[in-house]
Amino acid sequence: MKAYEFDEAVSVTPDDSGWSATVPDGWDINGNANGGYVMALGANAMRATGGRAHPLTVTAHYLAPVTPGPVTISADVVKQGRRFTTMTGSIRRDGRELIRLLGAFGDLDPVTEQTYVEGGPPEVPPMDQCIRRTPVGGTAVVGLADRLNMWLHPDDAEALDDRPSGTGRTRGWFEFRDGRPIDTLGLLLGVNVLPANIQDRDGTHDLLRRVRRRFPFIETIFADAGYQGPRMAKTIAATGKWRIEIVKRTDFHHFIVLPKRWIVERTFAWISRNRRLTRDFERHATTVAGFVRLAMIRLMLKRLTRSTPCQ
Repeated sequence: MKAYEFDEAVSVTPDDSGWSATVPDGWDINGNANGGYVMALGANAMRATGGRAHPLTVTAHYLAPVTPGPVTISADVVKQGRRFTTMTGSIRRDGRELIRLLGAFGDLDPVTEQTYVEGGPPEVPPMDQCIRRTPVGGTAVVGLADRLNMWLHPDDAEALDDRPSGTGRTRGWFEFRDGRPIDTLGLLLGVNVLPANIQDRDGTHDLLRRVRRRFPFIETIFADAGYQGPRMAKTIAATGKWRIEIVKRTDFHHFIVLPKRWIVERTFAWISRNRRLTRDFERHATTVAGFVRLAMIRLMLKRLTRSTPCQ
């Protein structure tokens, strides 16, 4: 299964001491791994240990530079709550601690209570008015720029010419060069409920045909192992110009966050918070499909009407 570069770079493997990983080349500035990348690597092990998929806050204390090579990661639960898990983490090499982390993790369930939002996105000019960041600029060699497309705010780009502005701020746009999405909302695109005597993969043709008409820009379909095989491959080829990637279960006998699969499971958890969808006791499949749509409409309305500072 093809994985995006960043997902591969922050992947961790469980072992007797906790987690092991390899810091690859290309995520660095002047040979030292970028701090944000290293934080993501440690946070990935922490969220897998705690069983909460989404980092709410993560603080990192950088004790020594991190260069390419193998590292070990420990992650411990400090407090397990109903909604949040507080954790500590540590990245080491040859017994020396390189990074110490503290984080709070949770699940992005639909917000039902009143919320207060302060702040907003930075004010950044359109991308074509910003300055493109290249791998080599000034005295720094930014290997990270080979993995990312970056456009900096003109007021924050003096450092590219060795002219520090005196302000510790960098604004701009960025995207992964391999097309990795920055975020996934997990919203419903289509639903098809089948009776128990029909395999899920055998009922995908009509669903994919409808989804293709509404969302022609989709390029990749992620599915579990139940959707592999030549019959499914023919369905994929017959319904559109896209490809399917199978996300298989892990061989480890404990919880671990699997690429892409957690997004689907998170959506199932969202709709299961509705009483009529906690059990499959409806007589008609169309009734179930209708309640799934109502559950997602309810979720989207809550997000759209969430309070903002301007209200």
